[in-house]
Amino acid sequence: MNNNTILLVKKRFNDVLFIIFSIFCFLMIICPFFTVMKDGSSTLNYIYNNGHTADGVLVIPLILITFLLSLFKFNKWSLIPLSLVVLILIFLFVNISSKDYLSYATFNFYLMYISLIGIIITDLIMIFKKDK
Repeated sequence: MNNNTILLVKKRFNDVLFIIFSIFCFLMIICPFFTVMKDGSSTLNYIYNNGHTADGVLVIPLILITFLLSLFKFNKWSLIPLSLVVLILIFLFVNISSKDYLSYATFNFYLMYISLIGIIITDLIMIFKKDK
């Protein structure tokens, strides 16, 4: 990496809004690994369950791409992978709510959606914020 890239990354991590965005991204990346549904003794995560790969394997790299694009100030481009994550998680929510599985949702399930909303809000603020 050249000096300009290093300076850009340092400048981004001095921005409070970007740090908040980074925390939301980190939460969004780790949440699928933990229990998102719990029914008595059986638990489900959003990566791999019952011999099937879950959509979390798509969510994690898409959020990572969103983070990297925002890190290098491509905030408008970061909306593309972010919109795919929104579609995946809306589809999950609609599919689960129609089958009355939401009663088994854990805190990590809702933390994914809270983090997603936080990522969207902070990313949009960074897009419309004027650089000093």
